[in-house]
Amino acid sequence: YVIFCAGCDASYIGETGQPINKRMDSHRLHISRREYQKLAVSHHIYNCPGTQNLTLKFRACPFFKMPLNCTRIERECKEAFFQKKFMPSLHPGTLANEDADDDDDDDEDNDTD
Repeated sequence: YVIFCAGCDASYIGETGQPINKRMDSHRLHISRREYQKLAVSHHIYNCPGTQNLTLKFRACPFFKMPLNCTRIERECKEAFFQKKFMPSLHPGTLANEDADDDDDDDEDNDTD
């Protein structure tokens, strides 16, 4: 999936084994609570001047469907491929103590990248 900051269109590409709506709920929580802001995307959207007076602080779009039986490693490899190809401005790993999307369940369920 890709997330765009509603204040400035900065972008983030992520992957999840969760249902996409559950993952977006996690992003919303992380954006709204400073103590959960360990991903660059959460920190940026919370602090972006353009989002301060907005109710909807980001837009999300799933853009690649992984097979039902894919593994977390396969999802992470596909995520890395898309990050390298599209070079999102809010790349994972830009904040200290971050484990790229470690908030995702360790399940191997299929979902959208």
